[in-house]
Amino acid sequence: MQPMTATESDSRVEFRPEVITIHLNERPVRIRGHRHTGLEIKQAAIEQHVKIELDFLLYLEGPEGQARHIADDEEVAISDKTHFAAVPDDDNS
Repeated sequence: MQPMTATESDSRVEFRPEVITIHLNERPVRIRGHRHTGLEIKQAAIEQHVKIELDFLLYLEGPEGQARHIADDEEVAISDKTHFAAVPDDDNS
């Protein structure tokens, strides 16, 4: 029996990104990996019983109190220090 090469052994290992705890509306949300779309972040929050809906607007909260809207299809980098706010879309047009 021949020993496996590094390439052969690496192909058998399943890559599992680390779990990150972000905050959405002051509630912790655990999500795997460092890049997600706005929709994926809202879906993870809803699955973990954060009281929001998919049609809420998602905002990335900055360190100085500023907030930036994150579209459902926009991908953002996240870390354990990332905070979001989700609010109902009051646009009735």
